[in-house]
Amino acid sequence: MATLTHITDKKVAGNSLPGKVITVSEVIDFSAKGAASGDVIQALNVKAGQTVLRAGLNVNTVEGSTATAKLGDGADDDRYGTGINLNAATTQSQSTASFKYAADDTIDIVAGAALANAKVTVWIEVTTTVS
Repeated sequence: MATLTHITDKKVAGNSLPGKVITVSEVIDFSAKGAASGDVIQALNVKAGQTVLRAGLNVNTVEGSTATAKLGDGADDDRYGTGINLNAATTQSQSTASFKYAADDTIDIVAGAALANAKVTVWIEVTTTVS
């Protein structure tokens, strides 16, 4: 099991838009860089003091074989979803469980199987106010 950082340069804004809610997303293409079962793929950054209001994972391209994943963070690997089917091209996880982060963290995918074909979009709705 490895931790793979896939974050490009999409850091969540801190105080640049105080009091706003924004949606941040990242496309993860496992055909470009695969993952082994159990790998943690860091997809999005979250700053201390920000609140994630909703989080989700959309499957853009199916894996082609049985594959599941979890969506969470460094403290709770399935905070936003578990048993997410990566073999069905739809919104597979959409959590409304809001969570305020006390420390900087990442939104992570945990691969439940080896991934070599799937393409997914991880997204969060997050407050921009860091308090």
